[in-house]
Amino acid sequence: MKRIDHWVTFNLALTEQKIIAREGIETNAADWHVGKSAVYVPLYAEHAVCIWMMLDSEAEATGKRPLQILDDYGMKCESWPCSPEGFAKVALYWAIEEQCRQNCPEWE
Repeated sequence: MKRIDHWVTFNLALTEQKIIAREGIETNAADWHVGKSAVYVPLYAEHAVCIWMMLDSEAEATGKRPLQILDDYGMKCESWPCSPEGFAKVALYWAIEEQCRQNCPEWE
């Protein structure tokens, strides 16, 4: 299983992680790294198990369902998970933002 925390650490500088933790992924150059469906669909597929483990943990902590978490995130970012590509993008972006917040909690 590939872990999203390894991807974040390897592909995003600490400054980028801090900006994502504070402002979100779509306001940062990280969106450029994964902003095309040819990139984020396979990237999601590689990290899906890890992402779903993160979602399950968040669901237990908040009392929400995993899909509700993604739906709420998608609505906040105006990226709704209504197609396979849209779902992959929302889930991947949510996981990257969550990992950046865990790596840089003082920047939330």
